[in-house]
Amino acid sequence: MNKLFSKVATLSVGLAMAIGVGVAVGSKEAKVAKADETADFILSSADSITVDGVTASFAKGDGSTAPTWYEAGLRLYAKNTVTISSSDSITGVSFNWEKQGKKDFASVTASAGTYTHPTTTGTGSWSGSANSITFTLGTSGQLQLNTFSVTYSGGSTDVLKSITVSGAMTKTEYTTAESWDASGLVATGTYQTAGAKDITDKVTWSFNPATPSASVTSVVATATLGTVSGSSSAQAVTVTEAPADPGTEGNPYTVAQARAAIDAGSGTSNVYATGIVSEIVTAYSSQYSNVTFNFSTDGTTTSDQLQAFREKSTYSSTVKVGDTVVVYGSLTKYNSTYEFGANCEITSLTPAPVPETVTTIKDIYTSSIGSPVEIDGYFVGAVSDGIYLMDGEYGIFVYRGTAPDGAVVNETKLHVAGTSATFNNLYQIAQGATITVNVSAEVATPINYTLTGSESTADLSVASRRMLEKGAISKITRDGTDYTSSYEGEVPTVDTTKDIFLTINDVQVIYKKSDVTQAVFEVLFGYLLNGKNVNVESFTGFFKTEFQLRFSSVVEATAGYTAENFAQDLLDKTDVVCKGYDGVKDNKEALASVWLALQENVLSDEEIARFNDKNNDFDAARARYDYLVGKYGLTDFLGRNPAPIPGGAYYRDGITDNNNTMIIVISIAATSALAFTMLLVFKKKKQK
Repeated sequence: MNKLFSKVATLSVGLAMAIGVGVAVGSKEAKVAKADETADFILSSADSITVDGVTASFAKGDGSTAPTWYEAGLRLYAKNTVTISSSDSITGVSFNWEKQGKKDFASVTASAGTYTHPTTTGTGSWSGSANSITFTLGTSGQLQLNTFSVTYSGGSTDVLKSITVSGAMTKTEYTTAESWDASGLVATGTYQTAGAKDITDKVTWSFNPATPSASVTSVVATATLGTVSGSSSAQAVTVTEAPADPGTEGNPYTVAQARAAIDAGSGTSNVYATGIVSEIVTAYSSQYSNVTFNFSTDGTTTSDQLQAFREKSTYSSTVKVGDTVVVYGSLTKYNSTYEFGANCEITSLTPAPVPETVTTIKDIYTSSIGSPVEIDGYFVGAVSDGIYLMDGEYGIFVYRGTAPDGAVVNETKLHVAGTSATFNNLYQIAQGATITVNVSAEVATPINYTLTGSESTADLSVASRRMLEKGAISKITRDGTDYTSSYEGEVPTVDTTKDIFLTINDVQVIYKKSDVTQAVFEVLFGYLLNGKNVNVESFTGFFKTEFQLRFSSVVEATAGYTAENFAQDLLDKTDVVCKGYDGVKDNKEALASVWLALQENVLSDEEIARFNDKNNDFDAARARYDYLVGKYGLTDFLGRNPAPIPGGAYYRDGITDNNNTMIIVISIAATSALAFTMLLVFKKKKQK
């Protein structure tokens, strides 16, 4: 009997314990269901909006203007109201208010709970516990409402049983400096009564591993709401090491970044920067064991520079132009110089590659700047700051070079040993080259290159070719002054130590170096003003980014508008409006227009003398000229002084026959009127 009682008692306790555990679990799940939820409102053109059982309505209230919908949101005016209600208890509201232009920012009061209003554009927050709250604007001002959210208690007795995570993470590539992103994953909650429901916006996400590291290839995301959780499948990811912060040893500043840090006044202490040495500013001092140099991103002196001032390291005595360096120190700006301060140091140096020796002028234009050069070519000209060398098709300028005594242009062959360089994007051989005569050099005869007009872009394939250009000079300028329009009969005094720019055919620019003589300048003016053409023998090149002719060795005149041209034009053009020598059409306007066009082509004194010379065959043209001037009173601009022809139309000073006739008629009428008036006056006096 005791054994039976003992078994029954044990069974009863076990059942009771089992029932107790079940109640405990059910109780814990019910608490999860009571967690607050949030309804997010995105406004649309409606007076009342309901989201997840929460309703927001907008009304005029006691105001004079009702709420107005705009594309950007809802405009609320003085005394307008916003009422938020729900069958569940509302515990929080967050408004995103926006100020409207110069309008006052309206105040807001709430019918229940506690409301905090921003002083201008910002978030207005309400907290409390109510099923309905009315928010009322003050008596002045206005607000714009774009979005707001309402927090409310779940209110339901439904129990969240489980969470399932589906989908895939959208972002799969990370660096070690980033955090995992759950976007793309969907959390679905299964409730005891309501069943499945999307709760992605309500869960909290956690990850395993917690943060990205370079060894991670997959991650598991876990969604949690209350005490219920659910995990995703393993998500495949790729993780790389994040670069070090700019300015650190692992990620040195570029020259541009270093200069920007100096300008910003931050990130300048104990930093690193890298670049290619462009210039040794102050040579290495064995006394102080330092050197000062500039470096840039591309190693040129024309791009942005950063200076290493009095750099001091084991590299100081050997650093040279073209070396790639990493410099450590503190950045500053001295006057206009961006620099590392004194005692900065090179922490890494990669020597510049040793370039191959260039043996043809053509190859200079495609080789690295600073390459050793060993070339042969003809001596083809000299200017004040150097000489030109040509090896057939291509030429090069030797800066500060001097031809050996006795060198003859286009005959003497020279050998030049030096280093390639650029100045304002124009290739040349640097100062200090060795120049000797080389009679055995095999150099092709220089060929001519004719400009095509496509050289306006910096195409180095035509740089320094010899060419012969023919055209009309249309402009002469010096230091920006246009002498073309200011010239009034005398050649102005010019400073021949400066440069002359000529424009030929309104397209090509010729660059005359500083040794252009006053005599050449006067000749150029003569060509310009007489409308003549010129032949220019030069070498093509570039100044900065503009195509030009680098050096002009020959400037000579060609045929312009001659006496022969004028005589032929006179006969051809007047034949359009005239019928032979004796007959003239009654079309004086057309004749005057032709004559004015002829006058624009003014001949030189020599050409006028030739036209008037009776020993040439211009008889027909001279006879026609005299007839037209005498018959129509046209301007005699050749000094022939023909006798007027009786009965002529007398075109003179722009007055036509009609104008002359009108003047005569007016004169006669005026004279008659005056005589008639005097007769009347005389009669009146006689009657008295």
